[in-house]
This record gives sequence, C-alpha cells and structure tokens, in this order.
Amino acid sequence: MIEFSLLLFALLLLYVAECAVWVPAGSIAFRLSFNPEGPIRMITKLRAVPRSDIAFAYPLSLRNQVVVCSPLPILISPVGIVAAPGFSAGVTEGEFIAFEEMFRIEPELRKLLVNETAFVATASEVQATELACLLNTLRKRASKERASRIEKELVHSLDSDSAHSRLDEYVKSTSNLNLDSLILLFMIFVISPVFVWKFTLAAVWPFLLTYLVLHASLIAWDFHRANRKLFPSDAMTRWSTIAMILLSPPAALRATKYLARDIGLGYHPLAFAASRCSSEEFRELASWVLRGVMFVPGVSISLDKQAMDCQQWFRHKFQNAVLVLVHKHGDTLEELTAPPRRESERVKSYCPRCLSQFIISDGVCTDCDRVSLRAFDLS
Repeated sequence: MIEFSLLLFALLLLYVAECAVWVPAGSIAFRLSFNPEGPIRMITKLRAVPRSDIAFAYPLSLRNQVVVCSPLPILISPVGIVAAPGFSAGVTEGEFIAFEEMFRIEPELRKLLVNETAFVATASEVQATELACLLNTLRKRASKERASRIEKELVHSLDSDSAHSRLDEYVKSTSNLNLDSLILLFMIFVISPVFVWKFTLAAVWPFLLTYLVLHASLIAWDFHRANRKLFPSDAMTRWSTIAMILLSPPAALRATKYLARDIGLGYHPLAFAASRCSSEEFRELASWVLRGVMFVPGVSISLDKQAMDCQQWFRHKFQNAVLVLVHKHGDTLEELTAPPRRESERVKSYCPRCLSQFIISDGVCTDCDRVSLRAFDLS
C-alpha cells in the first residue's frame, strides 16, 4: 500500500504540472469560466516589454482551461514581410524579405522557414502551419490582391463575434473529452485506492491497468475527434499528442489543455477580450495595444527603406482595424490613450507607450527603446 501511495503522489505531482501552460512573449492568456457561457478572465500581466510566462489552470476542474492568444509574429505588407520585434529566428532583426524572393515557405515545429532558413519563432506548431499557409497563398497573388487579403485577415483576427463562436465551438467539441478526463481522475485518485486497500495491490493491479489502458484509449479517440474538428490541418501535432495521452496518464487527465491553448490562434487577444471579458479588462488591453502600435520605439539605423515601409503599412492597417473594434465596443481613442494621472508634483513627463512617469521635462524612455517622452499639461 505504501508503494501504491507513492505512485499516486507522483501521479498527482505530474497532474499538477500538466495544469501549467506556457505563454510565449507577446501572447495573452485567458482563463475560461467554469460556466461555458460565463465571462473569461485575462490572466497575463501587461508589460512595456513583454516576456514569456507560465499560466495555471485550476486542478480538479471540469471546464477551467487556459486559452493563449498569440498575435502574428510578422508584419506583412503587399510587398513582403518583416519579423516582429522579439520573434526573429536565424535572421537579422528587422530583415525584410519580398514575396518575389520567397521560393519555399514551410513550418518546422514552432519555426517558420523561408527559403530553408528559420525566419521567425511562432507560438505553436499550429500557428507555424497556418502562417506558412497564409504566406504561400499571398505569394501566389498580385500585389493588389495581397493587400485585400491581408486586410481581411486583420479584420477576421479582430472579429469579436467570430472569437465568441470559436469559444462556443471549443466547449461543444470537448464536452465528451472533459467528462472522460473527469471520470479517469475520479477512478485513479478515489476508486483505485479503495480497491487496493480492500483487496491489495497484487490482486487488483491487472484490472486497474486494463481499465487505465481502455479509458486512455477512449480519451485519445475523443481527443482525435475534437482536434480534427477544431484544427483540420493539424495532423502531425494531433498524432504526437495522442501518443502522449496513451503513454502518460497525467496527459490524459488534462487532454483538453492541448486543445484550449491553441483555440485562440488566428485571433488577436483583443477579439477574445471584446467577446467575453469584462469592459474594464477590454479597455485595459485595448489601451495597451493602441499605445503599442501608435508609439513605436525609435527606428533602428539598420532597417532599410523596404522594412520601414512594410512596418508602417501594417501598423496603419492594424490600427484602423483595432479602432473599428474599439468604437464598436463603445470606447474612444482619446480615452484609451489619455495621459496617466500624475503620481506627484515632481513628475513632469510620461512615456505614452508604457505610461512610466519621469521628473525630467523631455527625453526618451529607455524601457520602451527610445520612445519620446511627453510633458504633462501643468497649466
């Protein structure tokens, strides 16, 4: 019984570890409600310089999961692409590649390869696959058609109604899977200890092992069905996750985690915040997004004109799409980008990007990579 108790304790620790979800830098994590129709909560702390983090789903819960929304790791224009700051992989920061110079675009795990060279690091294998598909589609089109397609992608990524429907689709697709995992959790940590205590481990272990294998197979089958419905093009990742579910009981107990973490891909975090978050959380995130796109860091001298033009074009289109969503939500640009309240009478200026306050009248914010400070209106 002591050996069995140690085994259960080890499984419990691994199960708690499975509750952790990796949140890449620049991504926003949301925690789903126990009520499928209830609001969701933003659990990522907004920082001037985003960094990777870990979010946790509550253990011993039926529907509580963490959704990770990751913006595009590239800036796209009708002419070409530039890696977004902090996402370049294998290329020089801010390097521009024209569509005419792209001969091969493909995903490799979480990286996007352009001409067999790693260009950017994406949030997941699913995002890498979808991004490669988008770029291959754009590459085959004329410049004017590319502009229209990119604008449609931005509008879709900020469509709060579509994001709401995507969450509903996830809840419906994983209802059986949630129930399967909950039953297995009850069998492992409640029923099996009772049977071992009453009949001894030597007598019941063949039956427990058989049940575990059969139930893990059922979870793997329901996971396959849900994954195929939610991510039709994600065959490679689907089978690797199924193998992990069959070989690892803790992974089987948290199988919905591997669906929830990618359900937000293709949508900007602001769309999810507008669809199910509180008004306060939406305004906080909208303010952070708008300040990030309007008050950009100082231009690096290493950027060529094509890279600068690509960044400016994308940010202009993205800002317009964000403003449409903001106005639909009943907020205004002036309210969301207003100066912060002064912390003391000594403060004379602030950074319009991160809202840090300074006692100097002018200068640049070092945290935001040379964003010019703005003076408070002291009149």
